[in-house]
Amino acid sequence: MGKTSKKKNNNKNIKEEVSETTNTNCFSLNIISKYRNQLYGFAILWIVFFHAYAIDLVDYSFGHDALIPLKVFMNGGNVGVDIFLFLSGICLYFSYFKNPNSYEFLKKRMVRIVFPVWIIDGLYWLIRYVFVEHAGWSSFINRMLLLQFWEKGDSTIWFVSCIAVFYFLYPYIHQYLFSKEEKNVWLRGILLLGVTYLAVICFAKVNPQLYANIEIALTRLPVFILGCIVGKFVYEDRKLPSQLKVIPFLALLLFLTIIFIHPFGGYRMRFFYLIGGVSIAYTMSIVFEWIDKHCKNFKIFSFILNILSAVGQFSLELYLSHIMVNQVYRLTPFYVEGDLSRYLVVVVIAIIIAYLASKISKKCSKIVLSD
Repeated sequence: MGKTSKKKNNNKNIKEEVSETTNTNCFSLNIISKYRNQLYGFAILWIVFFHAYAIDLVDYSFGHDALIPLKVFMNGGNVGVDIFLFLSGICLYFSYFKNPNSYEFLKKRMVRIVFPVWIIDGLYWLIRYVFVEHAGWSSFINRMLLLQFWEKGDSTIWFVSCIAVFYFLYPYIHQYLFSKEEKNVWLRGILLLGVTYLAVICFAKVNPQLYANIEIALTRLPVFILGCIVGKFVYEDRKLPSQLKVIPFLALLLFLTIIFIHPFGGYRMRFFYLIGGVSIAYTMSIVFEWIDKHCKNFKIFSFILNILSAVGQFSLELYLSHIMVNQVYRLTPFYVEGDLSRYLVVVVIAIIIAYLASKISKKCSKIVLSD
């Protein structure tokens, strides 16, 4: 009996060693799920500091040629949105696969959006549009219902209006991709991406004015769809040969080359953000994993990962709060265009508001979802 037990334990140890070796030699698609919060944190901070350039005209080269690469990187922070949408598509697969009830799915998703918007922006919009600008209650209601972007092309918080529509599309995308033969998922996915690109291009030609108002959202639908496709393989923890880890780095190099050369204009340029969003998400995940394995003795790296993870947990709230706080700041006599130090104060205040709003939002969501 003792010998049999020892043999079983030895076999178990051998299997664990083989499994560990196999995992080491493989590239797991699930790595992006493991570092999801850190990726959300990285993406939102990139977006926040991109807005310092896009809205407040901060020059990240600070007048020095040696810092031009930093300037180019920071000026490309709108690709953080593509990281968000790629991750959202993946996460929605997890959620819908576990409970394919469209009503419950949409209820949970919309509650996740609505409460942060109302908590962070509700009072601000009420004061600004009703009592200060006298735009009327209709403007306030349109804001609260996230219709302002689709009706007038107001891109203030366009991402939230965009993702709300994408949430409604997801059950149909899921049914199309995964309700039939499993072996044709990629084929159906590629077909859907092709049709989407063609539809967006045709729309741009047929109604250029309307397209100009909402292209910032329409051109992001492909990266969301790709996330929906990849979500299945992430959930199943599909393994690829370790040599394929180089692909995200090569894709990122291609994307950076396109950004530097900038050979495409108009809507065509934004299509390439898909390459950036996906490649950066996987490249950063690989880097985070390497840091976890090889830099445990360097507390600074652990600290950075923990900060990114913490910020990632209220990334939506930070997206909303930093825009609102910056709009208020721009109305004050303290505003100085291009002043990064003052913008950092905006960021700190926005983080505090976002953190508190996320706590309140979670409590409100629990009450609604428990009914």
